[in-house]
Amino acid sequence: MFSKAMIVTDLWTGNFPLEKCIRGLKDLGTEEYFLLQCIEKMEMPGINLEVMKNTLQSSMERYRRFFVKEGFSIETDVVIGKTCEEINKNALAKKCSFMVFGSYRHTRTYELLLGSLANETICHQVMPVLLIHIMPADRQFGFVSQEKYNFLSHVMFPTDFSENAEYAILYLKKLVGRGPGRITLLHVQNKTFISPHLTHRLEEFNRIDVQRLEKIRKEFLGRKADVDIKIIYGHPVKEIVNLAKEMQVSLIVMGRQGKGFLNESFIGSISQNVARCSESPVLLIPMPDRDINNPTSSVFKEA
Repeated sequence: MFSKAMIVTDLWTGNFPLEKCIRGLKDLGTEEYFLLQCIEKMEMPGINLEVMKNTLQSSMERYRRFFVKEGFSIETDVVIGKTCEEINKNALAKKCSFMVFGSYRHTRTYELLLGSLANETICHQVMPVLLIHIMPADRQFGFVSQEKYNFLSHVMFPTDFSENAEYAILYLKKLVGRGPGRITLLHVQNKTFISPHLTHRLEEFNRIDVQRLEKIRKEFLGRKADVDIKIIYGHPVKEIVNLAKEMQVSLIVMGRQGKGFLNESFIGSISQNVARCSESPVLLIPMPDRDINNPTSSVFKEA
């Protein structure tokens, strides 16, 4: 399920600490890596993109040789085109299991003016996406000896009990098989929907949802990870992001599609906004029907 990762960078995330990421992904069971550098066709008006591509290919080849020497199975490529389309096409053609993006915490204004590679791909997501925010300490060139992201020390699973959240549990179970030390199952009672007219029923909602979380927790009994449950009342994005920071969560796993008015498409999905705001890495799991008829895809195999 996590056997082959496609790690994507563009001109704005060229300093993404690849070695730190690749060594961390190995703990998830990743055995093969495909590094893809994207150049948007209209990204640099007046610049010869083919010359830029050749320069980037030389740099990517340096990365490839380094990782092969370190014992990793790795491919690299540089593409020019509409980045989101190229990313999805290459991920499916290479039979990747999931995509990985590094992203600086840009403002919403930045995204509107320049766009966001990770944000656009999430909007057209065809397979699981792992988004890693690059912190200031990570902004360095070259290689970082033996450092890695520790994705499995504390995994948080926010759920709205939707069909997509239930499907995402399959991925959570695979992660548990890799040995996370701690798992937090979280449900946020959405204040926007409850207040003020349903506030008097909050205790009732809490009782029902505690039972739902306990049912999920029972699925992990007998495994080595410590599993706890939490129910919070508030605005989901804010509560998830704040709790993840407070508890030093190493990975947030979420279903891509939420529930709510018009699937929350007007203001952006909860999962997408958590991915944008969280300091913790976020793994977004889409429903399989987006690519269910594609015979070249191995994305949604449960094995």
